[in-house]
Amino acid sequence: MQSKLTVDWTRCAEHGLCGRLVQLDRHGYPVFLDMPVPFWLERGAQQAVAMCPALALRIEPAAPAAAPPRLPGNSPRSLVSHEGSPAARGR
Repeated sequence: MQSKLTVDWTRCAEHGLCGRLVQLDRHGYPVFLDMPVPFWLERGAQQAVAMCPALALRIEPAAPAAAPPRLPGNSPRSLVSHEGSPAARGR
C-alpha cells in the first residue's frame, strides 16, 4: 500500500528539521508534492516524521489514483465505426 507524507499546518513551527526528503519554502515551511511517497524514499519519510519536534508531519495511506475523466463523446462506443451497422445502411 502506498503512503503519503502530510503536514499539520496548525502544528508546524518552521523548525526546518524535516530532512532531505522535504524542501522548505523561503519562509521555512515544508513543501512537497501531493503524491505517494516512492517506495525507495519511505525510510526517509519515516525519519522526517521522527525528526519533527512539533509532531507536524505524519504518514498516511495514499488515496488510490482516480481514473482520468472521460470527455463527452469519447466513450468506447463512440470510437467504434457505425458505417456498417444496419442503422447506417438505412440512411
